[in-house]
Amino acid sequence: MQQITDEIVQEIRTKFPTVERSADGERIFFDNGAGSLVLQSAIDAEALARTKSAPNRGGVYRESKVNEEMILEGRRAIADLLNAPNPYSIVQGDSASDLFFKLAYGLSAKFEDSDNVVSTNLEHYANVTPYLDLQKRGKLKEVRLAKLRMDDGRLDVNDLESLVDNHTKVVAIGASSNLLGTITPMKEIARIAHRVGAYVVVDAVHHVPQGPIDVQDLDCDFLVFSGYKFFGPHGSYMYVKEQVFPEIQTFHVDPNASGKVMPSSFELGTRDPAKFAAIKAVIEYLLWVYSRVNDDRDSTDLGEERTKVLKESMSLIESYGRELTSSMLFGPHEERGLCDLSNLKIYGITDETHLSERDCTFTFKVKNKSDSEVVEKLWTDYRIAARAGHFWNNAQELYDIPSAVRVTLLHYNTKSEISKFLRAMAEITR
Repeated sequence: MQQITDEIVQEIRTKFPTVERSADGERIFFDNGAGSLVLQSAIDAEALARTKSAPNRGGVYRESKVNEEMILEGRRAIADLLNAPNPYSIVQGDSASDLFFKLAYGLSAKFEDSDNVVSTNLEHYANVTPYLDLQKRGKLKEVRLAKLRMDDGRLDVNDLESLVDNHTKVVAIGASSNLLGTITPMKEIARIAHRVGAYVVVDAVHHVPQGPIDVQDLDCDFLVFSGYKFFGPHGSYMYVKEQVFPEIQTFHVDPNASGKVMPSSFELGTRDPAKFAAIKAVIEYLLWVYSRVNDDRDSTDLGEERTKVLKESMSLIESYGRELTSSMLFGPHEERGLCDLSNLKIYGITDETHLSERDCTFTFKVKNKSDSEVVEKLWTDYRIAARAGHFWNNAQELYDIPSAVRVTLLHYNTKSEISKFLRAMAEITR
């Protein structure tokens, strides 16, 4: 079975200019949940786009046409990544929160005051707050949150199913939790939602850099992710199922506009071609990862095979992430993992038989030490970047942890870095 080896990881690390050293000097970067490192080829593509394209599309001259081409090529690349059937089903926004709010208000024209929205206690606020606001405005009767299994943070799907009824208009779920790393059984939830005609809105911000997403297989209606957590610059992207696009209330600058044109009627203002150029470079990098693992197989002209290869590349990344997860929880070699350290409580799945149900994200608290003290010591004494505080996630209220320490790893991180981190945590928790 092909896999990402330690040797290939070292090659991968050369593609990210700050993976070992930043303006602060040498360090280990374990704060990927707050934003990934940026790929050098994405930086180069963005810079080149800013010199080759005009400020706006629609002109007869070459620079303006380059602008249009870059935007369309970026949409195509994202469609290939997600297995979206149409590049025009890809919408671009300022941030994931921006798209979630616009979508919620765009759908609200179909809501009645007796309707409800179902979500979960795994969610980032951005995928829930818009509906809570609509509830306050009298557009919805209520927002219902499905329970978690408190012992390991997995979603109680039976509870979610019991909350969905004929008045449910939206089921809003995260592909994986940015707090616990829990992966949601999205296909099963989509089937539950569609039985009553509800829309399925997926927050894939935390999961997209960690594993494959296939919107047709999931049968979701909307899916959102962020560029800055996917090895590129800020900006966000949303897949919209073509059949449901006409059902969104869209807004237009042109007061005489009529009809709904995908995706421009959801995108207010001029799009930035440089961000599309950068995200295309990220997706081409994923093709390189697949090629490198598969004995440098040519991936430059794949045609209809691009989507399949991208899915396999992300599956390779996911598999390597599970190796990192196992090392972090149980220790590489003879070292103690987080699960073995005294005075440390870790939240989320720790059962080896369920590791396929979590991403490479670890949230914990250390007994008799504040979270800020832990991350400060990690940085000052060991040059390891982690994060403490509130992560805008519903589960923090559920577990009554308004603050916690979180580390998130991506595929450019190494088992050697994990060893250094675990030795540091053994000292801190002693």
